[in-house]
Amino acid sequence: MSKKCKEEYHFKQQYFNILKETSKEINFYVKQYIQKNFNLLPKIRKIMINEFSLGKSQLRPSQLKFVYKLAGGKNVKEIIPLCAAFALKERHYYYFDDYFDLNIKPKGIIMTGIPFQLISWGILSKLNKNYSSKQVKDIIKEFYMLDELNLQGFLIEQELGLKKKELYLKKVYGYNFWEQIFRVGVIMANSSTQKINLLGEIGKNMGMSIIISNDTWDFGKDLEDFRLGIYTLPITHALENSKGEDNKILKSFFGKNKMSEKEKDKIRKIVVRIGSIKYGKNEAQKYRNIALKLLKKFPDSEERKMIEFASTMTEKNKYFKKLEEYE
Repeated sequence: MSKKCKEEYHFKQQYFNILKETSKEINFYVKQYIQKNFNLLPKIRKIMINEFSLGKSQLRPSQLKFVYKLAGGKNVKEIIPLCAAFALKERHYYYFDDYFDLNIKPKGIIMTGIPFQLISWGILSKLNKNYSSKQVKDIIKEFYMLDELNLQGFLIEQELGLKKKELYLKKVYGYNFWEQIFRVGVIMANSSTQKINLLGEIGKNMGMSIIISNDTWDFGKDLEDFRLGIYTLPITHALENSKGEDNKILKSFFGKNKMSEKEKDKIRKIVVRIGSIKYGKNEAQKYRNIALKLLKKFPDSEERKMIEFASTMTEKNKYFKKLEEYE
């Protein structure tokens, strides 16, 4: 292995170790919070802690650490409560998404994710101890905007549909999540309004690029969006640009939830052949390039490299690699 390859390997390991470390810190913090505040019945505490427990790594909340340090923040430990608040909101949104997209009926209120949304706001109510009143006000404003934008994205998807690219991109912006994480990271570092807006713009473009990529590599994963009849950028492209028998096949299977692996492969071959995967990747790359160009305004540092690396999932992903088999 060359020296460059070794350096890249160690950097990648370091990046994912930080994500795993963040997950452990968030789990510990949330567990402590629940044990301290939910004290009417021990059984309820246990159920909530078990239900929230995160996996090995946390992508979006971990970016808060990188942005905070990039903006001049020094004490990474003090921002763990905010990392936890974002993780809690993310968990709440996932439950919400499962209910409407996958028709998974929640068994009890915990499975609706509402308690996690409540705890995230509870964490915010305790910020006054560590930050100025202006910082607290600005952080709460960003968390509110996160909820508002997600709601707007959801309503666009549910009420208007996403056949038009303009509506799809508005939905993607509403769901992007990264903009508020980046803005909060700068606010916590007590940096300038200029940096808040700059990093917010970087986060917005990175978030949008990742969602478009996610919708594109979904064909290499399980075709969930296609099977559920959800219009995404690559799906709309495929339906509009396919012809003859290909178009008939796509339309006949679009919205068919139960598909065999053979049928999924048939769809994958078509969308790859007519360029829908390439189109989705290129659209995602446009937003990623905007974010990377803006990031260059900051001096080279480990934190900047970490954020840059986080954006590579728009082009490097095991599901994209799987789709290459159909070329």
